Amino acid sequence: MSGAYLVRPVRHTLAEAAALLAVEHKSLGDSPYTAREILEVLRRPEHYAYVACLGSTVVGFCSCFEMASDQGSRLELDMLGVLPAHRRRGLGTALVRTSMSEALRRGVREFRAAVAVDNVASHLVFVGAGLV
Repeated sequence: MSGAYLVRPVRHTLAEAAALLAVEHKSLGDSPYTAREILEVLRRPEHYAYVACLGSTVVGFCSCFEMASDQGSRLELDMLGVLPAHRRRGLGTALVRTSMSEALRRGVREFRAAVAVDNVASHLVFVGAGLV
């Protein structure tokens, strides 16, 4: 990861949920959710998310949740988004690795990410994070 970027846990505030929604709109397309609905998801105990910030501006995020599996728990890497102007700087990989590290700390040993076949950027991120 380059520059003065910081990866940190998401804050459970309406302002932070709105920031994630803005990144989602610009990086992934329109979202059917409101900032309040995103905040409700962020507050669930099985859910955790990290943001990449440049100064106080959220420029990327990784949203994950744990669910039961045959091996105990599995981390589902649900959404990953980085603003186009901040791509190709290692932010996606840093967000995924941070999420995986937290999951390992919590005892999770199985990981899964569903990615569209034509989403080359996400495939590269997951390879860089050691998932493929």
